[in-house]
Amino acid sequence: MTRSENEIKMLVDLLESGFLVRGAPELREQEGPSKWGIEPGLPAGYYLYEKVSLAEPPVAGTRYWTRPWKLKNISEGERLRLIRDRANRYDANAVEVHAPGIGKIGYVPRFAAPMVAARLDSGKRVFARARRSKAAPGTLEMRLYFYMPTKLNA
Repeated sequence: MTRSENEIKMLVDLLESGFLVRGAPELREQEGPSKWGIEPGLPAGYYLYEKVSLAEPPVAGTRYWTRPWKLKNISEGERLRLIRDRANRYDANAVEVHAPGIGKIGYVPRFAAPMVAARLDSGKRVFARARRSKAAPGTLEMRLYFYMPTKLNA
């Protein structure tokens, strides 16, 4: 059973809004169900996917990886893509941050990288959204979070 891109987008939007779902929906994608924040192998029942915030750090290394005028094109709340960089010789927990239409804009900072890398290495999904910083112009902050299923007993 394959799902269309619209169905997958709708399921992701429902998950991000904290929608109550019956059982753990099964998504068959190349990267597995955890690509969309869904934990595989959960027992049947009602689940509420609770948003868990990891950190709200600035993107590290933006001055090396992109131009300031490109950062201005990233809007508040825009989804950023996190890619694990296992070949990085300077940081064993390195995680790249990519923006749509721009590409690589930097890295998750060292203090938050071990938490994010551990989840990504275990096959679980971590989400990132852009956040504007009024304190430091020319920088971009992000909100790092994931979804944890909470079983409801009704």
